[in-house]
Amino acid sequence: MNLNQLQYFVTLAHMEHYTRAAEKLSITQPSLSHAISSLENELGTYLFEKQGRNVVLTKYGRLFMEYAEEALSILDAGIRKTKAMTSETSGHMDMGYIYTQGGEFIPEVVKGFLNENPDREVEFGFHNGVTEDILKGIREEKYDVGFCSMKEGQKDLEFFP
Repeated sequence: MNLNQLQYFVTLAHMEHYTRAAEKLSITQPSLSHAISSLENELGTYLFEKQGRNVVLTKYGRLFMEYAEEALSILDAGIRKTKAMTSETSGHMDMGYIYTQGGEFIPEVVKGFLNENPDREVEFGFHNGVTEDILKGIREEKYDVGFCSMKEGQKDLEFFP
């Protein structure tokens, strides 16, 4: 089962007509028929039944529809959230820093950034710890930036005073 099959299934279920659904999806009607047939084979049941020139969901199609719509909705929310967090005007920054930087330095850095970029909507995540924790967090992509002591022998990281 793939994402296209779920999208095709939901669109066909709402439109109840292969040709119109294929047009809406910008695919050929045979491609849509093949995708739905493959989905039905994988699930081991018919999802649609013919009703004149249209199709309607079977009992099992109605059941599957709830889950398919929920899955697509969750994926859509994830796409929106990811785009919002990485767009040019908004985002999320996770900062790791050593305890001594949390009192004045980090608030000043954030305030300076926000003052210089009033048109951006950036959320910040603040995480404090010791230098080893910060370096580990950078390597594991837990933090986008880290403020800590310089440690020799860290060839995979760049340090700026």
